[in-house]
Amino acid sequence: MIPIRERFRRVESILFDLDGVIVDSFDSWVLAITDLLDEYNMIDRVDWRFLVEYWGRGVDAICRELGLDEKAAKYCYSRQITHIDQIKLMNNAKETIKYLKNKYKLGIITNIPRANAVAVLDRFDLTNFFDAIMTIEDVNRQKPDPEIIFKASDRLGCKPENTVVVGDTESDVIAGERAGCIVIGFGIKGEIKIADLSDLLNLL
Repeated sequence: MIPIRERFRRVESILFDLDGVIVDSFDSWVLAITDLLDEYNMIDRVDWRFLVEYWGRGVDAICRELGLDEKAAKYCYSRQITHIDQIKLMNNAKETIKYLKNKYKLGIITNIPRANAVAVLDRFDLTNFFDAIMTIEDVNRQKPDPEIIFKASDRLGCKPENTVVVGDTESDVIAGERAGCIVIGFGIKGEIKIADLSDLLNLL
């Protein structure tokens, strides 16, 4: 097995999850899901512990478990955009991304629709820093399936084994491992765990 330091020297690209890594969108999703439950008269019938359990799996998974259809998921996604003012940039995110852009190809891999991802990136003037933005609409299978990583790597013209994946959920970590990438956990266990995006500058 190639030592981790040698693997870092071969890195060509970095793929970031969006929510929980580059931005803190938790409040916007809480409001969007509250709107969803209210719209479908489920606000008093859902235990929020269930939502916490399914949080990292995405809106589509939550809707499926609640017995709601694709229309309901689309409604939730649209409501999240209306609450975009609740989204905050993570500490040192923009400065770190600007620095890394000078050395690597950068991409977004997210289980949300493109409209939501671009709206969030545009809010913080980050869209142009990314060479690829891959979303739920670009794949047949969501993370933890590695399909989105393979497609992002192909778009960037880089091999998965020369790619770093930065994510904050178990599905991010599993997807990265299955693709053969270097996996950096943001506040979660990966090959390496970081607590701040600026920690990447000491690794890469």
